[in-house]
Amino acid sequence: MLTALLILPSLTLLVLLISIHYCVLNSKTRLTSSSSSATSLRVWNVDIDRSGFSISLWTDRLNSIPQKLLNNLNYRAASRLKRCYDIGVGLGLVGCATASGVAIWAWYNIWKDVWREAELHAASASTSTSTSASVAAAEVVRAGVEEVGKRLTKRAMEDVVQGASEIGAKGDMLLPLIPGVTIPLSHLPTLVLAFVVNQLIHEFGHAISASLDDIQPSRLSFNLHLVIPSMMISFPSTVDQLDPNAKMRLASSGPVHNLMTWFTLWLLTTAGAGGWFWYDRGGEGKVVEDVHWASPLYAHLQPGDLITHLDDVFIGDQVPTGYPSFSTSTNDRWSSYLSSSSSETDDLTKGWCMDKTSFLSLPYVPCESTELTFTIIDGPPKDKGQERCMVPHPILDIPSGPCPCPDPTRWVCIRPSGVENLLRIRVRPSGGSGGKREKERERVVLWNGPREEVKDAVAVGIKAARGWNGGVRVVALFLHYLSTIALSLYLFNLLPLPYTDGSQLLLSLLSWRSTNPLQSLAVIPMQATLMGSSSPSEGGRYREFELDSEDEEELVGGGGGGRPIGMRGGGGSGVGDVWKRRLRRVIVWGMTSVVLGWIGGWTMLLLLRSS
Repeated sequence: MLTALLILPSLTLLVLLISIHYCVLNSKTRLTSSSSSATSLRVWNVDIDRSGFSISLWTDRLNSIPQKLLNNLNYRAASRLKRCYDIGVGLGLVGCATASGVAIWAWYNIWKDVWREAELHAASASTSTSTSASVAAAEVVRAGVEEVGKRLTKRAMEDVVQGASEIGAKGDMLLPLIPGVTIPLSHLPTLVLAFVVNQLIHEFGHAISASLDDIQPSRLSFNLHLVIPSMMISFPSTVDQLDPNAKMRLASSGPVHNLMTWFTLWLLTTAGAGGWFWYDRGGEGKVVEDVHWASPLYAHLQPGDLITHLDDVFIGDQVPTGYPSFSTSTNDRWSSYLSSSSSETDDLTKGWCMDKTSFLSLPYVPCESTELTFTIIDGPPKDKGQERCMVPHPILDIPSGPCPCPDPTRWVCIRPSGVENLLRIRVRPSGGSGGKREKERERVVLWNGPREEVKDAVAVGIKAARGWNGGVRVVALFLHYLSTIALSLYLFNLLPLPYTDGSQLLLSLLSWRSTNPLQSLAVIPMQATLMGSSSPSEGGRYREFELDSEDEEELVGGGGGGRPIGMRGGGGSGVGDVWKRRLRRVIVWGMTSVVLGWIGGWTMLLLLRSS
């Protein structure tokens, strides 16, 4: 399974990137101009920010593809497609409002948990009874903020991981996907593949929407800001000449493509399309669907493994004759057993028979870390209750039997001591179908600790993969991340933050009535060029649609003498435009504060949970 997780997504991503490069090499149409520099003649170009924190790999060879696709449509089909993107504006506005509400809700929840955790720390660490818990909690929060930088570098990684694991188990907050912290590091190739596919879908939406208004992209770029990857479509400066309706359509098109991706996957899942690749094994036990990667069980249980017994209790839907069943509810057998204490489920009349002389010759307690304490529960009166240390395997690999043993003078009936808090998990490896060979590969995993932790760490179901278990589950994991990231990109990109589609959508919405498109067209003649120039004589420059959303008053193009787009002629911009700009700034920077507060809350909570 681990090999499939690493190899399959990596190979698929490599094939995808090679395909993009092949399309670039075989694309003959390019945006040309007399001012194109020598670097624009390259297939791929690299731009490095002066600070060195941002690297961009871009090409202009794919600029004509959206228009070529639209040329295959007749006028009626193109008009219908444009109306679909008009509907997307409404979905974009709904998404903007929803994303803002979700962000505020997430901010509130994370800081509520920070305060609760701080109160727990304050209650346990306080030495003065006169100081209230809330005041002490405030001191903990203040001290944590001051020391966050130092502690981040000094805190052991496993402590942070454990904190994130405990948070994720709560399920009442947005959990960021951080490989190695909140999800397994082995999921990184699958996560990157899902992210790249979603980004391509997102940028394709912007490109098609712009082409419907006769705007051809300037370039496609792959960016790396510090360690955060991104993808971007850039447009020529003529995009500023579009009316607000077209700009809203352009801003919402990318997120709406992500929403349609999520909806399509949800529809396929609801329709049961995945049933072709799975079959029911509920009658044989519970199929492991996932194991929390921070749990010790992660190294012993794999997705697809079949758990047949907990201790000696069969947990399948069809109980064979002679097997004990803990619960009459087939759907609740797993959770009921793990929610019960050992005193409620242990059958003290059962154990394992062992030669008395051999057992009594074993080491006395306390035991080594690789040994367990066993006690005699049935035998000669003088031997009853005696404890010895013994390696649990292979004796615990077989089911227990009734006591007393056949020859009490020679044999004693033993079982693990009650202090061990032991749980035996009988497992069949994935890839079988209940045959004799699969039963021969059966093994027992021993868990020493609270049973509730097993229930929290291991997700089980009744469906097993057909054919290659690793391949089917990698595809399922990819579709899961594809769906999750698609919905996340839809909501995040519509947040009214600097440099997002939501900010551009908000700007176009607020300028819907005040913009005069005819006047904007007369401001300055535009010429789409690939490479921008600082010289006024070289006309317009391209602009990156998502990274230029803040400067609504910026002069279009590189030439002087023009007026800002969206500003009325005459004596000034008017009171309406002033308050709209102020309202936009309040919304954008207010939402920025909420998102930064959410990130800060996660940092604080991880530090508090890890201490």
